[in-house]
Amino acid sequence: MFLNLTGEFSNITSEANFISSEYMYDTTTNSKDGLNYGDYTIVTKINDTNNFLTTERISNQTTTEKINESIVPPILQFLFGFIGNVTAIGILIWSARRHQWKTFYRFVFALALTDLSGNILVYPIVLIRYASDFTYNFSESECHHISFMYSFAFLGSAMIVSAMSFDRFLAILFPFNYNAPTKNIRTHVLIGACWSVSAIICILPVIGVGKVKLFYPGSWCFIDFASHDSVDRVDTYLYAILGVIIFITTLTLNSAVIIAIGRKIYINRKNLGSYRRLKSDLYIVFFLLAIVIVFSICWVPLMAHMIRNINVPNPGDGKTELLVVRLAISNANIDPWIYIVLRRENLEFLERFTKRCRNTNNNTERSSNLESNS
Repeated sequence: MFLNLTGEFSNITSEANFISSEYMYDTTTNSKDGLNYGDYTIVTKINDTNNFLTTERISNQTTTEKINESIVPPILQFLFGFIGNVTAIGILIWSARRHQWKTFYRFVFALALTDLSGNILVYPIVLIRYASDFTYNFSESECHHISFMYSFAFLGSAMIVSAMSFDRFLAILFPFNYNAPTKNIRTHVLIGACWSVSAIICILPVIGVGKVKLFYPGSWCFIDFASHDSVDRVDTYLYAILGVIIFITTLTLNSAVIIAIGRKIYINRKNLGSYRRLKSDLYIVFFLLAIVIVFSICWVPLMAHMIRNINVPNPGDGKTELLVVRLAISNANIDPWIYIVLRRENLEFLERFTKRCRNTNNNTERSSNLESNS
């Protein structure tokens, strides 16, 4: 089975052997014999007897490199994400009477659903590749499917997190406008817009605007953000720029919300009723803050890598791309656990437990002081 291979080769001598770890399905060509690049024709094939990736050059010089990647990381990511998202959805449905599907919980449900879809619709295919010791190769349609689902889950989750931040921004700073009869409709429109925009942008390389690329170790596909073609970069520009805008917007909105709540808590600290209402909002802010921190750690490296490759196309060895995409996947796997751990009920229990411990310590100190004085 042959895969088109791209790479940038310079200063190649007659004795030079080389391996490229970048594999590409070119959506604009139907070449079966390899990709002409300069004076060389590169062909990659899988040797079924020893599971080696073989790269051949026209001069018949050949080198082999065994794909040495463990199946453990993708299995752990799959289980962590699947169990977390299913648990989060189950908790939301089970506690529906209590939260009554308020706006915040609708967003959390949409976020868990988006993350879960990316998990269950991609990982089974990816794990087949690992389980076969890299002898199973994706078809072009499978590669397109993986690329779409990965990019959709990444972008869709990021947009929903940003929409949640916008919702809290309206609720805290513009409460009268926020509490309109159409609040639930507005929430559904925002969620639908997040999914629709993500789907439109992520489908572009599949229909020919841009390219889909099979990345090292041949177990995942994504937008070809290292392409030299200016037309192919259109989708990469859209994806990367939108990702940066989402990140900056989310950070700005959450910062404004935290400052506003802190100010209101300080002003109303003696008003018990207002303080309790603001404390309820504070639980949501804790959740959003944790989501944004994880989002920043996991999402920014992928965006930075894409932008760097847009400006200076550099195929690299493929392992850097594998690392940044695993970080982005980790974001979708961690999100539900943040909700499970930082649920309002859990935070209230932690607060009561802390107060109980503090009171116990104070009583112990008083008893000790009384005994010493007597």
